[in-house]
Amino acid sequence: MGTVSFWDKDCKHLKTIYLARMPESGKGTLADEVEDELMIALARRPDLHVEFAADGDAHQWSLLEGMALRLPTTATGGVTYMLDFFHAAEYLQLAANAVEGRDSAAARVLAAAWREQVKELDDGAERVLKAMRYYRDRESGLVGSLVDLEKAIEFLAKQAAKGRMEYAAARAANRPIGTGVVEAAAKTVVNTRMKRSDARFSQHGGQTVMIFRTALLSGRFDALSECLKASYTAIVKAA
Repeated sequence: MGTVSFWDKDCKHLKTIYLARMPESGKGTLADEVEDELMIALARRPDLHVEFAADGDAHQWSLLEGMALRLPTTATGGVTYMLDFFHAAEYLQLAANAVEGRDSAAARVLAAAWREQVKELDDGAERVLKAMRYYRDRESGLVGSLVDLEKAIEFLAKQAAKGRMEYAAARAANRPIGTGVVEAAAKTVVNTRMKRSDARFSQHGGQTVMIFRTALLSGRFDALSECLKASYTAIVKAA
């Protein structure tokens, strides 16, 4: 699944273009379709700010960063990168569990405090990482897993270094900090329609379903119907 979503200056969601492909190695076709939609939007509105957002998957980020490098020189709205906040929150909870014990009240309180710091403070990620490293260095005080704490530190430090955790700046500019639209799209396009009991789809059949579903959700069903009509219409000479 991929989406190109539009938001106004007050962070009100305006529209989403939905794109979906059956499983494909490298996701190249889907990435090309997302990039095409982005380029069309920027050709019409070069002043739009572009925010690339995803979870922590390295390949997805490689595709998105490649798109950013190919943005037209006429695009003047700026570019930012955003790690889905709820994905970051999972690692904050993982670290809090390592410090205070899994499923403990203290771990939930600590994770909540870290989430607020990361979301509200310009240097929130740095502050939280500093705290995590403090707990790591006094290993004997940990209730949970040192391995989990190291995992959380490594992941979040990498994302912060890439500039993907500037949540406070995004909120101040009324930009989204999560990928909820994409998650909802995956449920609507794939889970609800294609994961029913005993459902089976071939590559071609599944892709056909996805094309119709995404066209409907994107407000393009009539346009798709006209394209299909034109494709299957021919002039037949009388015998």
